[in-house]
Amino acid sequence: MNRVIMSENEAYEFAAKWLPWISKKTGLKYDWNMKVPEIEQASQKEIDYRYNKGLPSGDAAYIPPETKLVYCGSKGDRNWIEGALIHELVHFLQDKNGMLYKGSGYGVNEIERQAYATMRDWWIETGTRNAYGLTNPALFAKAVGMSVNGAR
Repeated sequence: MNRVIMSENEAYEFAAKWLPWISKKTGLKYDWNMKVPEIEQASQKEIDYRYNKGLPSGDAAYIPPETKLVYCGSKGDRNWIEGALIHELVHFLQDKNGMLYKGSGYGVNEIERQAYATMRDWWIETGTRNAYGLTNPALFAKAVGMSVNGAR
């Protein structure tokens, strides 16, 4: 078993701390009575097979029907994990704001663009190194296929 960089309890505290910021940054409604999603640590293999039908996936996933956020706590470093959690917490708020359902009028590109832009802004505002090792917002945006303002 790989060394755990961030425990489930630490991930939960991180989520509780940053959800209000994500709400303010994205305009997605966050109600203080809203529960933080259940957070579970899993191996990369388990995320791929249990939550992505055996296909390779990212380091974290938000599972809407279960209101669960799953992350790989032993991959990368703490900045990598925190960035992945920010990204998936955006999906949690998108879910709670009705954006993840068929017929909502929101496409996958728009949903992912908002999550990546928020993750990028978090790295910039906190001054942490992002997963791509890039500190320049324009280089990070290029790496994930976005312009600096979040458009593709």
